[in-house]
Amino acid sequence: MSREENIRKFPELDAASIVPTDYVEDGFTLASIPDCSQDFVIANHVLEHASNPLQVLSNWARGLRPGGTLFITVPIGSRCFDKGRPLTPLQHFIDDYELVRDGNPQSLDEKNRLHYREWLTISTPNSDARNRHYRNLSGEELESLVETMSAGKAEIHFHVFSRESFVTLLDYFTTCIRSDFSVKAVIRSRGGAESLAILERSPQAGR
Repeated sequence: MSREENIRKFPELDAASIVPTDYVEDGFTLASIPDCSQDFVIANHVLEHASNPLQVLSNWARGLRPGGTLFITVPIGSRCFDKGRPLTPLQHFIDDYELVRDGNPQSLDEKNRLHYREWLTISTPNSDARNRHYRNLSGEELESLVETMSAGKAEIHFHVFSRESFVTLLDYFTTCIRSDFSVKAVIRSRGGAESLAILERSPQAGR
């Protein structure tokens, strides 16, 4: 968001302390961020919203200088409104990445319908029940909402993590996609409700 938008959104903060925004960018692509230009990237509860997390990790890694650091947090599915949804297995992430890499994004869009159904039948009821707004959807209503969300590429929690599945994804990324990165730590955070990972690009990268 721009500085002006941040001032409006966070009126409790001193406006003088809110600095101007250098980039207003799609957080999944960072398309306008030059390669090897940043010392760090922080992505707090972003990766689970990405339909293609391995590609998003690659996009974030692209912008980091040698020695740069990537900080990522994800919610633990069993500790949030995604409780009851299946964990996303590694092969699912790989398949999604390869579909787009090989020029078949339409197949990924079709796969995402499953995630929209999970969101509408598990995550949304869990959240609504907390707020006492829960209502069962008819089959027709469900399919209509899935169609609407798919057509509009609605942003949801596409993927569900445990600490172990998060580590498995990061290990694959640093082994098979960006071997110039290493996982320095994966830390239990917020009483186990989220995991924080710290990745570093090798200071020797590109030399």
